[in-house]
Amino acid sequence: MVIAFSYSGMTREILIAQREATEGGACVIAVTQVGRNDLSRYADIVLHIPKEESELRLGSIASRFSMLAVSDLLYLGVAKDDIESTRKKLVASRQSVKTIRDI
Repeated sequence: MVIAFSYSGMTREILIAQREATEGGACVIAVTQVGRNDLSRYADIVLHIPKEESELRLGSIASRFSMLAVSDLLYLGVAKDDIESTRKKLVASRQSVKTIRDI
């Protein structure tokens, strides 16, 4: 499982990571603004952020904190079932991030 965060849904590095995750057989959960964008178009599951957040910036700290809490809980829920498999996937994820940064 991969959780991809991009408010615009068009962040180049996130889209590259999403494509790699999909090609690797991972389920991709996108957290992005309401509306159509590349991230939501190619995700398996989409969690929408209201558009007003970007324009007004009201509650931005609380919404970011909530998104991080959700991602941490999802990670822990998956990781606890198979720690060795999770470790291997983390190593692969780090390599993917390094590859994307080098592009």
